[in-house]
Amino acid sequence: KGLAISPGFIDVHTHDDFAVVLHPDMAFKTLGGVTTVVVGNCGFGPAPWKPASRFAATIDPRPLPQWEGYRGYMQTLGENPPALNVATLIGHGTARHAVMGLEAREPTGAEMAAMKEIVTEGLEAGCVGMSSGLIYDPGRHARTDELVELANLMRGTGALYATHMRDEGMGLLSSVAEAIEIGERAGVPVQISHHKASGERAWGLVTQSLKLIEDAQAKGQNVHADQYPYTAGSTSLGAVFRDGAFGGPGRETDPKNIVIASARGRSEWEGRSIAQLATAMGCSATEAATQVLQEAPGTTIIIHMMREEDVRTVMRHKSTMIGSDGIPTLDGKPHPRLYGTFARVIGHYARD
Repeated sequence: KGLAISPGFIDVHTHDDFAVVLHPDMAFKTLGGVTTVVVGNCGFGPAPWKPASRFAATIDPRPLPQWEGYRGYMQTLGENPPALNVATLIGHGTARHAVMGLEAREPTGAEMAAMKEIVTEGLEAGCVGMSSGLIYDPGRHARTDELVELANLMRGTGALYATHMRDEGMGLLSSVAEAIEIGERAGVPVQISHHKASGERAWGLVTQSLKLIEDAQAKGQNVHADQYPYTAGSTSLGAVFRDGAFGGPGRETDPKNIVIASARGRSEWEGRSIAQLATAMGCSATEAATQVLQEAPGTTIIIHMMREEDVRTVMRHKSTMIGSDGIPTLDGKPHPRLYGTFARVIGHYARD
């Protein structure tokens, strides 16, 4: 009595690309009712192998079987099926890295052709879209036209463009506008990743970003978003501490709000903020972050950066789907979204 049965949950935004191979039971998802994961988000795809395997090693150092392209990745999953269904996005950043490395420039004609081959191979293999990560290397060096040209390959296929936008802080509105523009010019659906307003100065902007989505939908454009149900995010330390600064202009982050989630070989750092580490080390926060990255370059963090009111505003909106965005570093103190996203939506939000 008083219970309900539900279809399995679709975790529409994950980084489980390699976890489905290394942890085929996927207990951290299936125990929460997830039966489908969408992988390849934020520009990080499971192919081509060389750049993909480098990214995989930052999450889990254990060896992976090698595969060739997206077709090889899907064949690997077919031969060793995980405990849930997997839908795959092509990673723009991984494709760019394979062709151009970390070059901060526009691609040449030959380089663009090579990236198109990767995207085409992924689509032919059965990928459901292409993702971008426009705050990460090398995706942040891509201009709008580059993304439009690649996304145009998906026109008419039903595949979508998913994006971790350039700026989720004070530049949120221009970033949403760029995502909508890419979809409109390429003629493809748009999925805005982990829709939020990051940083106190940006709080409240989600009301206007939702209006941009509504306006695009009113014109007949297919634009949606996903969200995790927490006021803290999680990513790599290297993504928020760059060139000696935390966050960057318009999205500055206080070191006391950056907490170490996993640091390989330095478990004593886990669960402590950069500010706390700086005090313990007797140095500045900048020096502490630099040392952490030198000793454990794959360090992941939890960032307290959103407000509850904005989370609720986004969740109420008809454009919003749920995605955990969990980083499957099963050691350390990972963000609870890896395990608890859907239980939290039902238990904390739906009940309210």
